[in-house]
Amino acid sequence: SDHLLVDFLRALGGIEALQPAAVAFGVGSLAALVGLKRLWPRLPGVPLVGAATIAISAWTGFAAHGGAVVGEVPAGL
Repeated sequence: SDHLLVDFLRALGGIEALQPAAVAFGVGSLAALVGLKRLWPRLPGVPLVGAATIAISAWTGFAAHGGAVVGEVPAGL
């Protein structure tokens, strides 16, 4: 649609389908990116946050508890 507010309200209609753990990953990742940019702007924030979320996902068993993941990361990476 051409109206941002209409699209936003339509998206809120499906809010009950959100997974709290997935929302926590998203909000936490954004907060970490902003924090890294402010505190340590020379660090590569995106790769660090990406690696951290992969590690946290594996450590917590996110996929085993119904969380959607892309797939397994090859051992050589």
